[in-house]
Amino acid sequence: MLLNPTDPEATFRRKADKEYRGYVANVEETVGKNGTVVTDYEYEANIHSDSQFIKDYLDALPQQEADTKLIVDGAYYSEEAENMASAKNIELLPTALTVKKERRDVSGFVMDEEKTKVIKCPAGNTPRSCCYKHSNDEFKITFDRDVCANCPHKDQCHAKIFKNVARVLVTKKSLVRLALEERMSSEKYDLYRRIRNGVETIPSILRRHYHLEKLPRGKQRGKFFFGSKIAALNFRKLFCFVKGCGNYALNPLLG
Repeated sequence: MLLNPTDPEATFRRKADKEYRGYVANVEETVGKNGTVVTDYEYEANIHSDSQFIKDYLDALPQQEADTKLIVDGAYYSEEAENMASAKNIELLPTALTVKKERRDVSGFVMDEEKTKVIKCPAGNTPRSCCYKHSNDEFKITFDRDVCANCPHKDQCHAKIFKNVARVLVTKKSLVRLALEERMSSEKYDLYRRIRNGVETIPSILRRHYHLEKLPRGKQRGKFFFGSKIAALNFRKLFCFVKGCGNYALNPLLG
């Protein structure tokens, strides 16, 4: 793809069957019972992924004294990002997960709290042994032969039956995702999704009211102008709050 030679830092990317050229921005919005304010933004070449944005943000963020919740879209979430957030007293809360095709059913498997081994299978049996292989992110779980040979879940587990033992292989990533999906099905998580929906309006507002499509060429110039538009948006939020004309939906999580 040939891009404009006057803007060598711009990049090309195809996402969801659409073509994009130029740059991509990421916005962080802080939410409270009195309203919202954009507290941070990033501006990079558009090959910069959402997952990399969150890692860069968490890496630069200082240790949080108070318990902090960071609500993100599914594209930002990964186990690595969750571990980085946890280390800084931040709870990472994805409101959706990217769709996985032809997923294996791992429902019923239970890991210990440290996520170092599987302690129960779908039938409720305790493994004879469990070994985690980091190279392929896989738990190698063994049971007594008769436990799996006569189990109604053996086809679901894809158990391999040997002379004395039975072996089941399950990836850690799939079990972590399953636990997260179960947590996301709660009513409380619906309230987090409502908060997350608010930040989705920012790109639309910037395009419609702040002429976002007319940014100058060049990464540094574009980043400066984008930051100026964020500042203008925050002033607008402030004026609306001072005049008492801001309408905010009540959310029990915000007090």
